Amino acid sequence: MLDSEKTFCMFRWTAGHLAGFVRLLLLGSVWFGQAALGQAQQSNAPVISPGIPGMQKPAGSEPRFRPGNKSRTSAPLIDLQPADTKQATSEIWYIVLFGDERVGYERVTETQLQSGGQQNSRIRRRRDTQLALRKFGTDLSVSALQQTLENEEGSVLEWSLQRTAADGTTLERSGRWNSETSTYDVSELVQATRHEFRISSGSPARSSMITEWMPSVLTRQNRSISRFPVLFPETVAIADIEVRDKGSQTVRLQNGTSVSARRFDFWPVIDQTRITSMYITEQGQVLRTEQPMLGSKLVFEPADALAAMGHGNTKSLDLELASIIPIDRPLPNDENWQQVRLRMTVPSPGHLFLPSGRLQKAEQTKPEQVDLTIQSPKQISTSTFNTQASTKAAPEEYLAATRLLDIDNYEVQRMSRLAAGSLIDPDTTCRHLSAYLTVNLRRSAFSTSLAPASAIVKNMRGDCSEHAILLAALMRCNRIPSRVVTGLAYNPKLSGFTAHMWVEAWIDGDWKAFDSTTGTSAAAPVCIKVLDSSLADQNANAATLFLPLLDLMGRAKVKVLTESGF
Repeated sequence: MLDSEKTFCMFRWTAGHLAGFVRLLLLGSVWFGQAALGQAQQSNAPVISPGIPGMQKPAGSEPRFRPGNKSRTSAPLIDLQPADTKQATSEIWYIVLFGDERVGYERVTETQLQSGGQQNSRIRRRRDTQLALRKFGTDLSVSALQQTLENEEGSVLEWSLQRTAADGTTLERSGRWNSETSTYDVSELVQATRHEFRISSGSPARSSMITEWMPSVLTRQNRSISRFPVLFPETVAIADIEVRDKGSQTVRLQNGTSVSARRFDFWPVIDQTRITSMYITEQGQVLRTEQPMLGSKLVFEPADALAAMGHGNTKSLDLELASIIPIDRPLPNDENWQQVRLRMTVPSPGHLFLPSGRLQKAEQTKPEQVDLTIQSPKQISTSTFNTQASTKAAPEEYLAATRLLDIDNYEVQRMSRLAAGSLIDPDTTCRHLSAYLTVNLRRSAFSTSLAPASAIVKNMRGDCSEHAILLAALMRCNRIPSRVVTGLAYNPKLSGFTAHMWVEAWIDGDWKAFDSTTGTSAAAPVCIKVLDSSLADQNANAATLFLPLLDLMGRAKVKVLTESGF
């Protein structure tokens, strides 16, 4: 069996994007997954447009406004203010809890700006987040700084995000509303590579700091149902949320006291099962927000600074334990397995969908249950569910250059030529490309951002996501259609399934799997496919790729029905 630490890597999203999804970013990111693409024709749905004329700058050049420096003592997001601007600043601290355990804190600072009358008032908000995370004994703690300039309704005029992981990896992203084009002009710096693009919106979207603006807006509107478009910097996505007033209820706080408050539930319009609850006093103070996550709850409660920071009392959230999907009995440790039948279930009421493909047949037996037949890559020639190969070519989107698969980059093309040589046969070429990365792409600590292929080539370090992105890019450089796959891989040491990522190439009219992380010509042993993506710019974010997996963590269970060849 292949080395499990190498084979069963955990996505960087689990650490980095968990920090970004705190305070409803987790919820919001899901919204712009595959289902959200159906909103593309609506006024609130974003369209990402790379290559804006006049915005192209080399890496390292100055963005149009700075998202803050690494010392985190940078100048305010908006440097230029009228001389008669009036300011009033307040702050609030939050404890971050996972279940009953303290795993971090947030500090939100709000500055009221007023110039030329009440109608021109603006609000500058700053949110500092600290989360203590670990996996495999490795410190994956994350700090994030988000700044916004908003109007009184919470609509975002300018924003910036800076996230730093324990390994020093940083992400810097900033955007500004452009009223002439009805877009947010976005600049981001990921692993020393700068990208600039636009996301379209009919009007400025609301801030992802939902608990800061929503209470006052809901009080003024006095509606039982409301809907708002919200901008999420962590995923560069805009999605609609629906809010419902659930009336007065009693909520029990972390300190043991019970308080009467109005409860508001809100969720993405495209998926009403992802509910976050917010409890607000009559004075508009948020007492608590909570959201199901990884089989427990992610909770935010206001606190004083000392209690929020909780020196000596903060525990690390063990992502490995929280993200294992258990199996009822171990599968034998034998690489010569032929076929296995599994049953995956989620709690009822719930809905579970898994795709069928070359190595996997999925049968929906109940809304919350799917029976899977998974074929070994070595047995594919005798597969009973390998559909007849298509004579059609793969869609052009699987050959195109994208923000992550920047195949026009010279260094990416150079590596493609070096790894593939003069090979012509697609299958042989893919095998050589995969083997090249297995040997030359060194394993690194878990990082926090999806990097483009050009950045991966510079560093030649990464986990399964870097392997998948670079391998897919090298295939496209050789005019072989490719897509990335997110799914689950069985880990015998953990007696369960953990997240994994690999690549599929369009060869002889069918999608064939390759996995340079494990060094195999197909997906790692006993893998469950959850989602595939062309990494087109409109869905090339962590939410689209990974959150369907996060939705299974802490909820799904796997039962072995039959096995053969072990």
